[in-house]
Amino acid sequence: MIADLRDHPRFLPRLVDAFFAEWPQWCTRVGRPVVERIFVAGDPLPVVLVAFDGETLLGTVALRPWFAEERMDETPWVRQLLVLPPFRGRGVDRALIAAITERARDLGFGHLYAATNRIERLLARRGWEVFERVERDGEKFAWMRRRIAQAAAELNA
Repeated sequence: MIADLRDHPRFLPRLVDAFFAEWPQWCTRVGRPVVERIFVAGDPLPVVLVAFDGETLLGTVALRPWFAEERMDETPWVRQLLVLPPFRGRGVDRALIAAITERARDLGFGHLYAATNRIERLLARRGWEVFERVERDGEKFAWMRRRIAQAAAELNA
């Protein structure tokens, strides 16, 4: 099942722990309270979704207004995509992206944006295109975008 984290807050501690396991340098640098805050939903953004099976957390994804905290023309950004290691390769990432795409469409957005330094090729195979390369905090990122109309057509195919 995929649902809003605000409706399933019991998963928050596990999400924070999963982020510390996946991105220890960043999480340790910013601290637990900051990591917890990235999971706070807003109205209409950010949206934070969780994938789960009963009490088992599978993964998460968020739709945020910007890449970081500063305002930008490009919006919204798919962020915080994480599938917990035991559940990778089972389509959880696709289900999360489909759910967040549907939410963005419902909110009236025409494009989705994402930044990656790890899964550029995977996103490109799924129809995302690089529109800029940037360096942030000493890390190089590909900033990518995807038209939601294109995503909807592929999801229904």
